[in-house]
Amino acid sequence: MRLSLIFIFIFLLLIGCDLTTNHSKEPNKLGELYVTTITDASDWSTKPKFLAITRSSFDEVDETTKEWVLAKLNNEYENVHILEEVKDDEDKFEFKKIRGKEVIVKVNNGMIIDVEIEQYSESEARVRVAAKRGINVGIIPEYEAVYNDGEWQLDKKVQAEI
Repeated sequence: MRLSLIFIFIFLLLIGCDLTTNHSKEPNKLGELYVTTITDASDWSTKPKFLAITRSSFDEVDETTKEWVLAKLNNEYENVHILEEVKDDEDKFEFKKIRGKEVIVKVNNGMIIDVEIEQYSESEARVRVAAKRGINVGIIPEYEAVYNDGEWQLDKKVQAEI
């Protein structure tokens, strides 16, 4: 039994299977699109100290790409979090009871980000990003993106203000 496991392992190595998760691999183009659009949408007059990105923003990517995006953004901002993991932090958010429910009304020195990929191919995409600093303070840019010369070129089509 042990000998057959060794042969299976050697076979997998010979055919190129990677049994470990390698987070240092280059991300796919979709991961790069996330970083490009989030960085652009969060570029206001003052750079936020942290980003709190909704978990649903990553519905379109695998776990490896999600982790790469978060690490890449952590190089740009002091802290990057998944919103649902920090949503109760009173140092990051101010709350108010509205209709009997606690609601985030202000983000202290940070920004809540929600990404929606409306259309995606290897060379073109349409993305909407909601970037909020409070209940009534934020922007919702919509981008048409084209992959050219190894990077995403953004064309902001619409920018609604909250």
